[in-house]
Amino acid sequence: MHKEKINYKDVIEEVKKTNCVIEFLQKGQKSQTLRYFEAVCYNKKLLTNNPNVKNLKFYNEKYMKVFDQFDDIDFEWVKSQENVDYGYSGEFSPIYFIEELDNIIKKEG
Repeated sequence: MHKEKINYKDVIEEVKKTNCVIEFLQKGQKSQTLRYFEAVCYNKKLLTNNPNVKNLKFYNEKYMKVFDQFDDIDFEWVKSQENVDYGYSGEFSPIYFIEELDNIIKKEG
């Protein structure tokens, strides 16, 4: 278990080097963590215990796997290298959010 704090810049550097990002939701949590967003933004496979990931825009069963228990994990899939591409085009950026709000206002105005 890692007990030291890691700054987020270092976390991102590790994400960039990895093949697969692992997301563990806490008991009772229903929404995705930053790990989902990191996997999509950096085109990494995602292994998660979040079944709701299947309802998200960038879900791709080829690149995202859901597990309930440790025995469900396909470690060969985790280790296998492949070119992941979610087709992400900056949709999580604040600029995109502002542009979407502007479009909504223009339509309603």
